[in-house]
Amino acid sequence: DDTFDWAIAVATYHHIQGDEQRQKTFQELRRVLKPDGEAFITVWNRWQPGFWLKGKEVNIAWKSKG
Repeated sequence: DDTFDWAIAVATYHHIQGDEQRQKTFQELRRVLKPDGEAFITVWNRWQPGFWLKGKEVNIAWKSKG
């Protein structure tokens, strides 16, 4: 708890399925940040052409190489 000044999550949140699990993930991020800590979070652009025909919820499954 209250351990980190910074947390970075680059292109990860769109891999988390469902609003409830995403909320838990944000709560965990907040828990580990110090009171004045900051988070840098990026996600893919929802409106890029590859997602145009998908519904509101876009989840990208994790894949591993090999």
